[in-house]
Formats: sequence, C-alpha cells, structure tokens
Amino acid sequence: MAIEANYDDEILSRNTRLPDTVVKRVRNSHMEIHRLCEYLRKLDLSACKEIWLLHLSDASSNEGLFIDLVERVVGPGITVRAAPRG
Repeated sequence: MAIEANYDDEILSRNTRLPDTVVKRVRNSHMEIHRLCEYLRKLDLSACKEIWLLHLSDASSNEGLFIDLVERVVGPGITVRAAPRG
C-alpha cells in the first residue's frame, strides 16, 4: 500500500514560517498522520506486506515519528517505510 502522510497537526501549528493560507490549504487537502492512523485501523490489512508513506512535508512532518505511529497501528508483519524525498 502507498498512502499519503503529509503532516502532523501539532508540528504544522508550530511552524511560524508558513503563511496562514498555506496552513489552511494543507489542512484541507492533505492527509494528517493521525487521520491516516485512524483510517488504517478500519482496514483489513491481512494481505498487506508493506506500507509506503508518501508526500511527507519538509516543514510539518517527522519521518521517524510517522513510521513509528503507523507501525503501532498495523502491528508486526507489515513493513512501514517512507518514500524517498524528491
């Protein structure tokens, strides 16, 4: 599975470099990591072997934290990775 995990709301809220219009756009059009985790909890992942997190934001995400959060949700047996940036 490949799925967007663009930002963490807490990190985004602390980012003072981004204009309010950008923050609003991100919140309205990108996947927040905790929303993603809730979504994954609802899925049947019995046939899933890997989850690739896509589109992590340079300014409002944390790759290690995101991988850890998703690993906790999906449990052992599913490899969680972040796609390379760029």
